[in-house]
Amino acid sequence: MHRQVLIVVLAIALWPLGSAALTREDFLVHSTQDLVKLCSASESDPLHQAAIGFCHGYAVGVYHYYQATTAGAGQAGFVCFPDPRPTRAET
Repeated sequence: MHRQVLIVVLAIALWPLGSAALTREDFLVHSTQDLVKLCSASESDPLHQAAIGFCHGYAVGVYHYYQATTAGAGQAGFVCFPDPRPTRAET
């Protein structure tokens, strides 16, 4: 389950997608498409900064959850990060 969540979030973050104008409803994230729309917000969108902040916060939360679930003794990580790691904005 944890692996699937992380894979979905990473796929969303890397999925290039042109997005339509954002609405406040998109921030409720009823679907993966809503999250993709927020993470790919156009700089010209009035809600761009809020959307990118939400996206970064969501991704950081998922990453911290991943770290917590793989921190125990004998727990192997299931994600291989590149070296050097990309910045939050690049991801």
